[in-house]
Amino acid sequence: MKNANKAFTLVELLAVIVILGIIAFLIFPNVSKTIEESREKAYARQISILEQAAQKYTKEHIDAISEENSTCISIDNLISSGYISAKDKDSNGNYVVLNPKTDEPLVGGVQVIYDGTYQQYEYKYNSSCSN
Repeated sequence: MKNANKAFTLVELLAVIVILGIIAFLIFPNVSKTIEESREKAYARQISILEQAAQKYTKEHIDAISEENSTCISIDNLISSGYISAKDKDSNGNYVVLNPKTDEPLVGGVQVIYDGTYQQYEYKYNSSCSN
């Protein structure tokens, strides 16, 4: 009676490992690129949300907005006024909005500039803006 040995040989296992390594090597750059693109889109969306919140703030606090100079509405001000809901906290326990690209708190605010030509306000995120 012959002993039926149905185990994989070392060469077969190494071949499978090499094939899996090649597949991972080919797929990894695509996955990394997709993750980076997703973070960029999330960042752009986060900035858009900040600018929309500043528009709402401006409509309700028009007297605090200067038409001669640019006005900065800080992210902290938008959070404390309820225009942005933040669930994350920094090390001091303050609510913050995280940057999706770095997972660090976004700093600065939204700069509001009055355009007299079109008689409208422009909103632009500015990391060095604070009030």
